[in-house]
Amino acid sequence: MVAQRPGTGVCLVRVEVQLHSVLITVCTYADVERDTAGTQTSTTDVESAVQTVREFLLDFLAAGRDS
Repeated sequence: MVAQRPGTGVCLVRVEVQLHSVLITVCTYADVERDTAGTQTSTTDVESAVQTVREFLLDFLAAGRDS
């Protein structure tokens, strides 16, 4: 069995200034080389956005160790 090299993941954070807050959109793609479907999460809470990015990074790194 040939070991497969890890893919390339992308996590994009977009911040839009609103009238009374900010809108944070986090788009994640687990493997752009395989054209995987991405996910998109929007929030006004900074901690929630940071947690989304953290979970993406941990999942991505765990998947790389499993391959």
